[in-house]
Amino acid sequence: MPMELVVNSTSPPTVKFTEAGATGTLWADVDAYVVMPNATRTYVFTIAMIGHGKGSVGFSYPNITGKVTSMSVDMKLKQSDIGPFSLILIRPLVNIFIESGVIPNLNELGKKGFPIPQMDGLTFINPVVSLGKDYIRLESDLKYTPTR
Repeated sequence: MPMELVVNSTSPPTVKFTEAGATGTLWADVDAYVVMPNATRTYVFTIAMIGHGKGSVGFSYPNITGKVTSMSVDMKLKQSDIGPFSLILIRPLVNIFIESGVIPNLNELGKKGFPIPQMDGLTFINPVVSLGKDYIRLESDLKYTPTR
């Protein structure tokens, strides 16, 4: 029978910046359901997950960009209607999912980046992004071309 997984964030994610790069943590519960032949869902179990990630920050005009370099997940069985079971067999599948699905998708979003505010006529020349304790710094020469 098919299964359905429902992911719910249990706390706001955190992102921290240091000179070495960016780190992030997110907390979520994954509820598993079996989809019955009549299309109803039957609850099976909940796994509590804490995801940890590391990455880098860059600049691709006019966006701040990012790249996830590593990610890991801590898991524990939170509740089960089928009795206790070990997560040992699930961990390798989660790691494969992270490496082949989550990280590539996050990196695609990171390539697009987030636009920084701009003023008409200003262009960044030789921009450099650097990180410090809890901040991102963008340094650049500017070129002004009047728009009219």
